[in-house]
Amino acid sequence: MTPAGPVDLSQFIHQEDAPWVQFPGVEGTAMKFLVADETTNQVVFMFRFAPNTKYPKHKHLCHAFVYTISGEWQYDDDHLKAGSIAYEPEESEHSPSSGPGAELIVLLRSKDDQFLDNYMEDGSIFRMDMAFYKQFMGLSAEDAKNLKIPGLTA
Repeated sequence: MTPAGPVDLSQFIHQEDAPWVQFPGVEGTAMKFLVADETTNQVVFMFRFAPNTKYPKHKHLCHAFVYTISGEWQYDDDHLKAGSIAYEPEESEHSPSSGPGAELIVLLRSKDDQFLDNYMEDGSIFRMDMAFYKQFMGLSAEDAKNLKIPGLTA
């Protein structure tokens, strides 16, 4: 009898299986939700800037690693082109934007289930926590359009 080896918990995510979802409340941005893992407090998603788009100022309650797949985006005077990586530590605050448009892949890693505080145009703060990311996992593009998010959609 052969001894059982370790259990392989690998997962394979194909980006074409997840729809692009317009980020509610921020025109010109979209997200493709790939992983929301409660056991490791990690989230992975793709992010798309349309040309001439600015994302609201936000504060990191987690560590973020952002790889630029295509296009170009920036914080103030620091431009990140295809192949660039940004590391954004806890407590960092910034307002990313893109003139030409960009596509990114983002990994968020937190000590708990809290990730980002977004400072919205109306003066409110919208917190993105694990529950926020989990609600998008497995949704179709149509279901995502109709999803009502308290604090962002009416």
